[in-house]
Amino acid sequence: METFRITCQSAGTLANSYGLGKLELSAIEYSQEEAGPPISWNRSIPILDIIGNKVQRWLNFVQGFRPI
Repeated sequence: METFRITCQSAGTLANSYGLGKLELSAIEYSQEEAGPPISWNRSIPILDIIGNKVQRWLNFVQGFRPI
C-alpha cells in the first residue's frame, strides 16, 4: 500500500467540492516526533461522494499525487 500526505486545508477543500458520503474505517497515524514511534488508530471517516460528473474531475486531480 502506498502512503500519501494531504494538508488539512486541502482535505477541507476536497470535502466541500465533492461532498461527504458514508463512513469508512481508516487507519490514521499520529506522529510523536522525537517522543517515540508513530501511533496508529482506526477511525470512522466519511468518504468523498465521488459520483456522476465528479468522477472525471477527481481522476484529473489524483493524477498529480505521488507516494512518499
